[in-house]
Amino acid sequence: MILKFAHIGNCKLLEAVVAILVFASTEGASPPASGSIFIAAGLTDCRPEATFYPLIKYFVIPITLVGWLIAMGYLPLFV
Repeated sequence: MILKFAHIGNCKLLEAVVAILVFASTEGASPPASGSIFIAAGLTDCRPEATFYPLIKYFVIPITLVGWLIAMGYLPLFV
């Protein structure tokens, strides 16, 4: 496989692409790009801040950590 042998510095190209995709997967839970969360909070009459704190705590931070571990090469990718 061509991607397996391409390198960008110390990071393989495949690891870099996967890490970018993992980082991009958190965009729906990160303000201000999450308009649907504001709409849902308005429909249920709750504060949007009360929704964002758990999303950031349980979704954004762990997924970002997984992306960082992939990018640094600590978390292996099985091809």
